[in-house]
Amino acid sequence: MKYPNGLDVEVGDNVRFERGGATGTVETIIETHLSDWSVDEPGVMLLSAPFGRVFIPVSMFVSEEIAPV
Repeated sequence: MKYPNGLDVEVGDNVRFERGGATGTVETIIETHLSDWSVDEPGVMLLSAPFGRVFIPVSMFVSEEIAPV
């Protein structure tokens, strides 16, 4: 899985999302066994202090402006 800038997503990455308005850490990269996670598409599970766990699907990477920091 890659960020919109082409870098690989890795567990433990610190990221910005919500168009740069929030930060979090990549906890899990979900690419297979989607039904185990109750999601419809691949993406990342983030840990973010203001929100707890947040799932960002790959289709939202660009609109969320998810990027490593």
